[in-house]
Amino acid sequence: MSKYRWISGPTFLLLSAILVFGCYRHETTVPVPATNHAGGEKPSETLIVMLPGRGGSMKNFEEEGFISLANKEGLRSDILTVDLHEGYYYNRTMVERLRMDVVQPALKKGYQKIWFVGVSLGSFGALMYAKEDNANIAGILAIAPYLGDEIAEEIEQAGGIQKWEPQANTSSQQYEVDLWKWLKQGHGSIPLYLVYGTDDRMSDSQKLLADLLPPDRTISIPGGHNWKTWRALWKLFLERKVLQ
Repeated sequence: MSKYRWISGPTFLLLSAILVFGCYRHETTVPVPATNHAGGEKPSETLIVMLPGRGGSMKNFEEEGFISLANKEGLRSDILTVDLHEGYYYNRTMVERLRMDVVQPALKKGYQKIWFVGVSLGSFGALMYAKEDNANIAGILAIAPYLGDEIAEEIEQAGGIQKWEPQANTSSQQYEVDLWKWLKQGHGSIPLYLVYGTDDRMSDSQKLLADLLPPDRTISIPGGHNWKTWRALWKLFLERKVLQ
């Protein structure tokens, strides 16, 4: 499977591989479809927003056991699975839809804390949203995130993220530069957790992000870029009771 390659744009971009292989969903509904999973009988102060990866949908989180694992671990926060598929990235409405259809309605309903949990492309979407507007985001769990293509090689050639200087970057897409600059500067003081499989095809860039985080903000286990690995990582993260 080819690596992600993005077409430049002001905020976020399209995977050209999706267009080439024809597996990208064009239809974008307004508001973006979402399904609420109540954490308990009492109102919850925390909403966990789950964003799918490339080629996925909001149904994946229930089908792959994420909701049931949350219930088994005693998580009482409400979970909102959002069908923010590739079409929203393509037409450049992803940030707007998250703001208008997810975050603002959640605040009006009385939620005090909003967490993003994204897998792969969904993690990228969560990070890009938080870079644009982090006022009401309590934290992000990035599961096997896509973090850019050429940028990882450039950072490695610079001697690591601490030595990499955005001004010296000449070959990566500008969105990659902006995202990594924001991450290096402290990602808006938003608590950021990273979990990934050490055999993930994008592990090079994920390890670079790990270098920016405290050790207790990262979990890595043997495994690839697949739901089996992500499910195991989600369980390990839940056991830390960060979201309780």
